[in-house]
Amino acid sequence: NLSPAKLTAVMLGFSIVFGVLWVAIDYTTSIFLWGMAFASIFVRQTITVVLTNIAIYFGWSLLYFSLKLLLDWNYEKVRAENALDLARTAQLQTLRYQLDSHFLFNVLNTMSVLIDKNKESAKYVISELSDFLRYSLTHRDALYLPLSEETKAMTHYYRIQKLRFEDKLEVNIDISSDAESCLTLSFLLHPLIENSVKYGMKTSPHPLQVSLSAFTKEEYLHIRISNTGKWLEKKHHDPSSGTGLENVRKRLENAYSNDHKFEIVEGDEQVDVQITIPIERADI
Repeated sequence: NLSPAKLTAVMLGFSIVFGVLWVAIDYTTSIFLWGMAFASIFVRQTITVVLTNIAIYFGWSLLYFSLKLLLDWNYEKVRAENALDLARTAQLQTLRYQLDSHFLFNVLNTMSVLIDKNKESAKYVISELSDFLRYSLTHRDALYLPLSEETKAMTHYYRIQKLRFEDKLEVNIDISSDAESCLTLSFLLHPLIENSVKYGMKTSPHPLQVSLSAFTKEEYLHIRISNTGKWLEKKHHDPSSGTGLENVRKRLENAYSNDHKFEIVEGDEQVDVQITIPIERADI
């Protein structure tokens, strides 16, 4: 537990003690065996021998503690990385569960509207919600999923919203075959899709056009979610509106650090959300 400076001082002190002790024992033994004649020659070499012995002791001590400190540092580094991974995993799961709850809240609101308008449509929504929840439970422990699986989940959501808004909503999904096997954070796209429908309905002429597209370029997966309409400033949002976007930002930063892009491009008649992340392939 000593600091490097104190440890060096202790090693040097013990090296001097044992270096001198080594010479003293050797000197005493030589006098006993060979007499004073040899001692007179040996005295001239004493300083050189003492310094040599000190260097030997100190060198071996330095080597030992350097290796020990290196091994300890590597061990602590592995422990720290494992702890960081566990913390990131826990945070990603927490953020994902928040998104699941937010999605369920919105779907229940949709069902409450449909029950009064069309009971058959409400039953269909319940069926779609059941399929979505089955998907959610099946992949509840997965932090990353192929984009193709995420697209299936988005399809359930779009079908629910299509029943609610009918001809007021048009949806287009265009995922390249190369992008389908790329891994993304599970349920990452949900809050973005929800926002595109929810706020697009408030600002876009009907029908609202929403599109989800993805393609690969070089070493990155590019995802784009766009809707007709305008970007609403935060002051026009409801109190829960910032949760989805903030969670998306946190999850991306947590998972990809600085190796990603998350941009919202505001146009006069369209809003684009663009995500760029490193390509990681799913084992198929």
